[in-house]
Amino acid sequence: MARNPDTLDKKEWSQTRVSLIEDRVLLIKEPSSADPASIDMIFDQIDAMAADWDRFYLIVDYPADTTISADARARVRERFGRLQKRIAYLAAVVKNGVFVRLNFMLMAKWTGYRTYAIHPSFERALSDVRERVKHDQNPL
Repeated sequence: MARNPDTLDKKEWSQTRVSLIEDRVLLIKEPSSADPASIDMIFDQIDAMAADWDRFYLIVDYPADTTISADARARVRERFGRLQKRIAYLAAVVKNGVFVRLNFMLMAKWTGYRTYAIHPSFERALSDVRERVKHDQNPL
């Protein structure tokens, strides 16, 4: 039985937002609303999970009704910027929402990401990431 998110402590909450889905592939389930503190908890979890990896792949799954404050957007840019050299590929799942897509593209551009894509479903994003992993392992 799932626990009420309001009863989770910070570590438990961040563990529900970030998960390992394959070797060196992490998934962030973005909360529908975020503040700088929740952004830090998510990225602290990523840092802990990817501590031993030089490079890894990241899928960010945005809910359709995502709202994020200007302060939180700034924190996302800062934290993604710190990881930029370690993320081999960044994929976003945006089911609807022109503004969510635009925010993601701007964040990727502002933090220096050149290899990223936006997908309409998790399945398509995961398939894309798997292809990138195969390519990176066997570049020829």
